[in-house]
Amino acid sequence: MNEEQRRRVVGLDHARSRTVREKLESQLGVRYTTLLELEYYGAVRFCVIDGMHNLFLGTAKSVFKLWIKRKILLPRQLSELDAKISEMNVMTDVGRIPSKISSNYGSYTEDEWKNWTMLYSIFC
Repeated sequence: MNEEQRRRVVGLDHARSRTVREKLESQLGVRYTTLLELEYYGAVRFCVIDGMHNLFLGTAKSVFKLWIKRKILLPRQLSELDAKISEMNVMTDVGRIPSKISSNYGSYTEDEWKNWTMLYSIFC
């Protein structure tokens, strides 16, 4: 796998322009880094996944959208969620999510998705 990543990035650092390089990066699914020049570096093995963005902004948001798309959460139920969220009294340092989850969920930040997943969703 590591050799495949190295082959993909050959020439990316010498692309004619930034636009060309970004297009190639998007097509290949990899970006050039000087770390790939180190023999012992494994691009896939040493990759660190950012839990905040992956779990909360990625997974939580995707699942919520899927529930709406598949009509698991109906508009009536979303309104009930709005009501339950507005009833909640949480500590000020936790932070609130916008009260209208029915219409604002698409613009939630990763921190708001974290609050929804770990606190609000349990109650609602």
